Amino acid sequence: MRSCPLQSESYQEPLLVEGRNCWRKREADRIAFLVDGESYFSAFAKAVENAERSIYIAGWDIDSRLTLRRDSEESKEASKLIDLLNRAARKNPKLHIYILVWDFSMVFMLDRETFPLFRFGWNAHRRIHFVMDAEHPIGGSHHQKIVAMDDSIAFAGGLDLSRSRWDTSEHLMGDSRRVDDDGVKYLPFHDVHMAVDWQAAESLADLFRIRWELATGKKLPPIGATRGYAWPIDAAPDITSTDVAIARTLPAFNGTEQMQEILTLYKDAIACAQNHIYIENQYITAHAVGDAIAERLREDYGPEIIIVAPHKSSGWLEESIMDSRRAVVVKKLWQADAHNRLGIYYPVVPGLEHGDMMVHSKVLIVDDNIVRIGSSNLSNRSMGYDTECDLAVESAGEDRIRKDITGFRARLLSEHLGITPDEFRSKFAKGKSIKRIIESLQNKTRTLRPLKIDIPEWLENLSPTFSIIDPEQTIDPSKFIDNLAQDEATGSDSRRYIKIGAVLLILLGLGAAWKWGPLGDWITLETLTQIASHLKQSPLAPAYVLGGYVLGGLVMFPLTLLIVTTAIVFGPFWTIIYGFSGTLLSASINYNIGRKLGRQTLRKIAGGKLNKISKWLAKDGIVSVASIRLIPIAPFQIVNLIMGASHIKYRDFVIGTAIGLIPGIFGIALFADSALSAVQNPSWRNIGLSVAVFAGLIGLSYGINRYFGRKSKESEGEHEARSRA
Repeated sequence: MRSCPLQSESYQEPLLVEGRNCWRKREADRIAFLVDGESYFSAFAKAVENAERSIYIAGWDIDSRLTLRRDSEESKEASKLIDLLNRAARKNPKLHIYILVWDFSMVFMLDRETFPLFRFGWNAHRRIHFVMDAEHPIGGSHHQKIVAMDDSIAFAGGLDLSRSRWDTSEHLMGDSRRVDDDGVKYLPFHDVHMAVDWQAAESLADLFRIRWELATGKKLPPIGATRGYAWPIDAAPDITSTDVAIARTLPAFNGTEQMQEILTLYKDAIACAQNHIYIENQYITAHAVGDAIAERLREDYGPEIIIVAPHKSSGWLEESIMDSRRAVVVKKLWQADAHNRLGIYYPVVPGLEHGDMMVHSKVLIVDDNIVRIGSSNLSNRSMGYDTECDLAVESAGEDRIRKDITGFRARLLSEHLGITPDEFRSKFAKGKSIKRIIESLQNKTRTLRPLKIDIPEWLENLSPTFSIIDPEQTIDPSKFIDNLAQDEATGSDSRRYIKIGAVLLILLGLGAAWKWGPLGDWITLETLTQIASHLKQSPLAPAYVLGGYVLGGLVMFPLTLLIVTTAIVFGPFWTIIYGFSGTLLSASINYNIGRKLGRQTLRKIAGGKLNKISKWLAKDGIVSVASIRLIPIAPFQIVNLIMGASHIKYRDFVIGTAIGLIPGIFGIALFADSALSAVQNPSWRNIGLSVAVFAGLIGLSYGINRYFGRKSKESEGEHEARSRA
């Protein structure tokens, strides 16, 4: 039997409840569904031009070169993101623009603009304030995609202001406008965003201000919502005069309480569905949501459930990991579908019949009662580990809103099926089955085709081992690292502990000072570049550079900033030489300091978690060290100390560190230089060099991944053989 925890059969009682499945419910006079990048980016550009006092932008990614309007060459040139923001700031002296973007992992470096901090710093107006936000748990990310202007108009959904997102709802294969800012074509990209005004917009601005204070320690004053604020969308609103709920995922971090409103909303909406559940999502890996859907599929008279997803994830890493985890959930759903009410599909368009169109949207529509649009994927990490923001509207029994919700569902499905919304509504009125409509249109060149799971069994069986990529809860290093070595006998030299403790406190204090204190304001990229340019003329330049890396390592100076400075001043070749030499020399010194301190002493000072990291590193030598470099779970210098205090051999430490640093140093040294050249001198040679470096780095990363996979299998086989012996 179905258990709907909130509503009667007639949907008269509210499903959206503050404090349970949403943070706030606030009224909006106007609500719009913005389908695909063309509609959202155009509305965003107009809203920027209307802004008077504040623009807030929070995202997973941002690209200063993004072209927002692509109707003509003139509109392209006038709508580059950084140029648009600069013009808005110059036009209005009261306007301040705040940008808060995830301080991303090195794994995503090849998919992003090189050094956005410097693009938005050097090329931006002084009233554009740019911050990269690293205030999240180890391995987590900030995935919210929020924009708010003057507390009065706001956007949220699945679209970042980033590359390779723009597309029209036609998703034409031959569309010459669908290119990134290096002129490279990309495949069709489907996504959905939402626009709201008045009190709902003000609450999204409040959410941004909370994030900004957590990231910077500084409070932004509220502006106050203006009713009737300029509407940036040419078309009439899709829904008017109703409440909008804001649901969040916030991980437990630095004393803040975990919020799983989005997960609760998914469960409540699925449990309360009567006839139809329609989902669009990039991933299908969230076990809790999968279980909720499976429960409804087992019922004798449950709802029809339609899921639209990409045929496969983008990129070899996600395809290997996320698609294998998707296979586990999808097979569970098929097994539960005893009454043939489940349809899982991927879209195809003419010229792309194999289904490589990206479905990036995050949409849930339940019956004619609730629509939810946001940033949260149907992944474990979106349910409890990353920051997410979704918006939801329910009909609450109002016929006008019911019609608006079913109209939006018809709009999405008709886009995928290559028919008009009126045609879809006509077909639906005859049979009340979305699944039958889709099946009747299988022969079209633009349609939805059944998703088949055909990944290799060995890869599917490895899915649980990839839980660090899609974790269900905050990663605790002490739980993440297993198979630990035995504890050693302990000593009792208290004076030694006090001295070592003081050293560690000083290092951590210096690290904090570079990140939040006056040291970070004193030593900037500009001052470092000036100093390095002066030293470059000296015959002792190599010694100065290597000395800088060593000194930086001893005082917890940000390693990436040193490598970036080297790339700007010395070029790619010497950056590789200096970067590797300086980083390895600095790491070696910290390693030997850790060895001098000793394993047991460091354990007593640093605590059990870091000690467990130490012992895990000793287990598989080179592979362990390289892995910890690629997916760092502690600051570079601290990990060096721990490695030195562990059983790991110095040879394994150096080789593993070098392998783990390859993507970062090569990426900064090679791509940064070619990208800057392409910007300063946009010749075909420089653009071609950028593309070639991209391809080389992708191949290099793929080779490293294959090497680790092979070594991991060999290691597992050896461990199994030893356990059997």
